[in-house]
Amino acid sequence: ITRAMSWLDAGSDAPDFLFLHLFDAHAPYALHGLPEDAAPSTRYDAEIAAMGRALEPLFARLEARGRPFVLVLTGDHGEGLGDHGEPDHGLM
Repeated sequence: ITRAMSWLDAGSDAPDFLFLHLFDAHAPYALHGLPEDAAPSTRYDAEIAAMGRALEPLFARLEARGRPFVLVLTGDHGEGLGDHGEPDHGLM
């Protein structure tokens, strides 16, 4: 995210295209203040929330530039978290 903001700051007046791929929401999850024995789904939710907080400065930087922009957020899949016997996303 820091590198993306630096790239934006170094840009020109020409249109920009920024593709930013975050890989944070994959096991092993950081604790983010949760107890060691927190359920995987709770740790996954905390990881997603932390990613949202981490992106806030980038969104603010985009707005501060005063240029129109289109922001597209997407996810390619989620973790299984035990659904259908899949602990992560290896087989599904």
